[in-house]
Amino acid sequence: MRIRALVPVLLFGALNASPSQACTCVELNLSVRDQVVLEFGQASAVFEGKVESIETRFIQDALGSFDRRVVTLRVLRVYEGPKEKVMVVRTGTRDADCGFNFKRGGKYLVYAYQESSGQLATSICSRTRRLWRAGADGRYLNEIAREESQKEKARQR
Repeated sequence: MRIRALVPVLLFGALNASPSQACTCVELNLSVRDQVVLEFGQASAVFEGKVESIETRFIQDALGSFDRRVVTLRVLRVYEGPKEKVMVVRTGTRDADCGFNFKRGGKYLVYAYQESSGQLATSICSRTRRLWRAGADGRYLNEIAREESQKEKARQR
């Protein structure tokens, strides 16, 4: 089964693609579990959230100037990253710039990465998806959380 997965170097490009660049995601032939483990290990934040607002903003940074969608989500559960009640992530404005198509009121499992600006971002190349489509991810994320907790307890002994 071929499913999109992330490669760190290409992820940086995908999250920072300008409108003049096309989005290209790398396909890796990995099991869903291995994809979740890989992406969990690379992400700055992995959480479930409900979209409260979506704004389009003109962003200027070292890579250029372009429109980005800024999505505010009420956090329902955190697997990795800051334990905040609200998270803000950036994404492109369309598929061509790797923008994830969030919908206001929708619930999502978000894999977010820290941009050079310090802001969190996601893209269509990540495993970010509607929460109702994230069942396998949730099972594997719960396994990872249990393993991490056991490792932490063992370190404290």
